[in-house]
Amino acid sequence: MAVDDILKNSKKREKKTRKHIHGVHATDDRYTGSEPVWDDWKSWTAEKFNHERSRAFNFYNYYLSAKESKPKVLEWMEANGYSKNDVAAIRRSPDYTPGMTVGTLCISMLRGMPAKHPELDYPPDDQFVRSILQPIIEVFQSGSEAQAEETKKDVVSPMVLLKDKVTRTIIGDLDSMLDSWISRKDDAPQTLDVYAKMQEHKLPAVACAEVEKWLTRYRDEMGSALEKSDDYLVESYKHLTKAQLLSRVKALNSMLADTDKFRNAAKATRAPREKKPVSATKQISSLKYCKENGEFKIASVNPIRIVGAYRLLAFNVKYRVLLDYVAQNEKGLSIKGTTLQNVDELSTRAIRLRKPDELLPIILNSTPKQIEKAWSNLTTKESKPKPRLNDEVVLLRVFESRT
Repeated sequence: MAVDDILKNSKKREKKTRKHIHGVHATDDRYTGSEPVWDDWKSWTAEKFNHERSRAFNFYNYYLSAKESKPKVLEWMEANGYSKNDVAAIRRSPDYTPGMTVGTLCISMLRGMPAKHPELDYPPDDQFVRSILQPIIEVFQSGSEAQAEETKKDVVSPMVLLKDKVTRTIIGDLDSMLDSWISRKDDAPQTLDVYAKMQEHKLPAVACAEVEKWLTRYRDEMGSALEKSDDYLVESYKHLTKAQLLSRVKALNSMLADTDKFRNAAKATRAPREKKPVSATKQISSLKYCKENGEFKIASVNPIRIVGAYRLLAFNVKYRVLLDYVAQNEKGLSIKGTTLQNVDELSTRAIRLRKPDELLPIILNSTPKQIEKAWSNLTTKESKPKPRLNDEVVLLRVFESRT
């Protein structure tokens, strides 16, 4: 037979198979059956309707990918009251969203399948589709209509960005795995190394919640089908044997355990969050000190200079005690309330002055070495002061560094 004849016959078969416009060309119809047609569904028994509905999932999963079914999702949205912005949001979303389940339902409803059979007990399919589409729309929606609905849409929260990344990465990997489970029907299905994949995608521990939600959903569905506790799920998964369902439930449980292990490992290796430094202005807001003393004719320096300084020299005018506070490390002194922080207890000291008028000018005007020499000549006993300041303490001098 000539090539032209083969192509001609092929086109004839394709035209015959595609009874509905834009239908799927069922090249393996001897195994999958033809594409479900819903023209006469009202005359069917509830059992036949449920059978055809379940067959639709197997049929479209066999012939289409999520990307190929997406145009039908957009078409269904346009026909069911969604705004242009909502449709555009789904169009902007990754090719694997919203997935084959939504794609199958949208194709079937466009071809005449009702959202719910009046004699069967299950959630309406259009409500399910809307519940899947809405969070995706919220992530990818933009434009004037979105801005009118949400004034804060210009600033995308970190959690929304994370959820988007999780959807694009690990959830996409899991969807691909699920598609392979449906098409291949292996007794020992190929699993996904969730731990390694989440490391590869550099996801944080908080991302585990979305992954667990996905895994738990399908594990519970298959578990219900295995236990025959839900007629709808039993029908939906009847293409799998009991052994195949059991192996898939075990695989999902194993992946859930790996997700928990990843969370623990990510928390253990997470760098501790550095505490944001409090501004100097806020630190000194509650500080008590003596601004000026007429008896000794001395005045305090601006207390804001204490923050980050290496050394503070102060004088208690009531008890005539000279105070020398030294920072513990290079971060310098800080203040909390009325108390000095990061003080080196070994180096900090205090001494009572018999003749303040003689020593205070040296403290105010001399170099650190000259101050140290004058201090060493004092005969009164040194003590360890408390780091708390009050309204009787004059802040004499601040040294910002050791030199």
